Amino acid sequence: MKPIVLCVCLFMAVLACGAQIITYESKYKGLQVGKATIADVISLLGSPHGKKANINNVRYFFDGVHITIQDSTGRINTIIIYDRQYVDANGIRVGEYKQNVEYALNKRIRNRAVADLKNGITYWFENNRVSQIVLAYQAVDRNGKPSGDAEVEYL
Repeated sequence: MKPIVLCVCLFMAVLACGAQIITYESKYKGLQVGKATIADVISLLGSPHGKKANINNVRYFFDGVHITIQDSTGRINTIIIYDRQYVDANGIRVGEYKQNVEYALNKRIRNRAVADLKNGITYWFENNRVSQIVLAYQAVDRNGKPSGDAEVEYL
């Protein structure tokens, strides 16, 4: 009951502040955020090397990828990719230079991470290279304009 009340309160707060929830359908090796379950993940990737329970989700560790399963839905919330073979919707892979991401998103990047709200992708950088690619199921766009410049919080 508490998770349902919390979700309703979060949704009402989002509506009240003029933000919108954006939902994505990104995939990694056929595993779709918001749809696939841990059983789907294990059938494709094998047994995880470990897992870590957080407040409202569990992160499972596999070779080249971490999968976060949301407690309330039992489905993938985020896919954190370290796999250098994976190429995302923008043609970017782990290890690419930051300037290639800037070119793909058509924006200057000044932080350790940048969000692509169009595709639900966050890029993290170390030494001016992509260190991880995060695919999200949902995000809250606080400015009401789904562009790379919007202030975003992935759910």
